[in-house]
Amino acid sequence: MIGQRKILQEANLYIKEIKKGANFNLLLRAQSGMGKTTLGFYMASKIGVDNCFYYIPNNGILSPSFQKHKRIHLIDEVHTLENPVVLYSLLDSGEYTFILMSNESGGLLEPLKNRCIQLIFEQYDREEMMEIIYNNLEYDFNREILEFLLNYVKSPRDIKSLCTRLNIVFKNYFIPRNVSEMEKILNTILNLTNSGLNEHSRVYLEYLKEVERSSLSNIISGTGIDRTTILTEIEPFLLYKKLIKITSRGREIR
Repeated sequence: MIGQRKILQEANLYIKEIKKGANFNLLLRAQSGMGKTTLGFYMASKIGVDNCFYYIPNNGILSPSFQKHKRIHLIDEVHTLENPVVLYSLLDSGEYTFILMSNESGGLLEPLKNRCIQLIFEQYDREEMMEIIYNNLEYDFNREILEFLLNYVKSPRDIKSLCTRLNIVFKNYFIPRNVSEMEKILNTILNLTNSGLNEHSRVYLEYLKEVERSSLSNIISGTGIDRTTILTEIEPFLLYKKLIKITSRGREIR
């Protein structure tokens, strides 16, 4: 795992203690695509996957149901659990280690959060992001091209998705020799602008430019883009790129 050195250092301490018999409740907090699940699985692999179980709530219910014969429990997207109170006695029992993951941890109930050691992810720096790009591309490129690709991503998950697409293009079209040729691939084949915007993001921005300011509900109506896509994909990227701002009066172009 690249980056998150402070969290990894702390997590490795807990891994050692868990292997000795101690149990901890951990809450991994980060934006979508930052590596929470990767860290959770890393910890599970070090502790011993045979004694671990992974859950994702389905329709607000823990799925599958709680596996009491396992000691280590990883619960992804824990904020979607409708009744987290059911976990409290398990978290307090001292019999299990829970690794909870959430990209909307601000909405979690305080009794759940204060039962956990909270590990809050830091933003990845440029060098870490470039290392992730380099590791996910199947061909070697110079630093100038790698830095150029940073314009199109904001998280490790974005990088992996973009690199998967680029690797397929390289195999079937050509391998770019410079920034200009890479930009041509991104613009004409992958339909990404030099700001990394996809079609949904462009539609969103064009609507905002036309109306100047808008509520979320009006953007949904005006663009036809669903609420979840706007909140989890479009706006986080546009905020990261400092192309929009969200105020009490609505969404605006910066």
